Parts: sequence; C-alpha cells; structure tokens
Amino acid sequence: MVYTTTPKGEYTGLLTEARDRFDVSVGSYPSRSEGRRRNRIKLLGEDEDRLAEAADWIEARVDSYEGEGFEARGRSTDA
Repeated sequence: MVYTTTPKGEYTGLLTEARDRFDVSVGSYPSRSEGRRRNRIKLLGEDEDRLAEAADWIEARVDSYEGEGFEARGRSTDA
C-alpha cells in the first residue's frame, strides 16, 4: 500500500494504467490518520515482482506520505 496526499482525481488515470501495464488489481481508499487526509492505494496480484514494479511505478508518480511503504498481498515492502 502507498499512502498519498495527492487528490484522487489527479491519479485515477494512473491506477488504470498501472492495472493494464502490470496486470494487477488496484484500489484507492480514503484514509485519515494523525489528523491528515490522505488516500491509500492498494495493489493485489499473483506475481510479487510485478506487484513491486507496479508499486514503484505508482510511487514515482504521486506524492507519497513520508514514512509509509507499500503492502502487496499482505506483505509490506519498502518502496
């Protein structure tokens, strides 16, 4: 998972592109933590390498919330 402060409307197209490019399922969910509004982007797929590639690709294109990493299929990976 990645937490981002980027408004969802600004990255919706990226999620579609990531899904098609990396063959992963992608979801975005609003979150509030520590009094901050942010969005949580969750990736699911069968291939751990493709999940990591997709996570890196998305993280490079949004403002990720400092200190948070990605979680793919219950496995947390530092991005």
